[in-house]
Amino acid sequence: MIDPYLSNSVEKINPNNYRRVAVDESFFNIKPDIMIFTHNHLDHYDPETVGHFITSDSKVTVLSPKSVWDEVRKIGGNNNYVLFNRHTSWTENGIKFTAVKAEHSDSAPIGVIIDDGEKKYYITGDTLYN
Repeated sequence: MIDPYLSNSVEKINPNNYRRVAVDESFFNIKPDIMIFTHNHLDHYDPETVGHFITSDSKVTVLSPKSVWDEVRKIGGNNNYVLFNRHTSWTENGIKFTAVKAEHSDSAPIGVIIDDGEKKYYITGDTLYN
């Protein structure tokens, strides 16, 4: 799971940024093995959403750049909090995750390349075109 935003926390801060599409409640039934956060903005690292998936009782591998890592580790528990800055790779269950540079207003945002050995997926996070 990458950058889940399933609350209305952004709207609470800025009513003009309200959710245009209702959340599919079935997402809350997912039990992720790995969660990736690309940067520390509320619509990418949302503590209200994170609390549904990462708890002190869960066993989730969390891949995140330092800006999020400092926050998400406060949850504690048996989760594996991996500092996932640019140029870092992590392999789990035969799938390789690589953090790559993204351009955004956060201090060190990342994009992610996911390689399962057959296909590669590129998740941009939020990145600016330049």
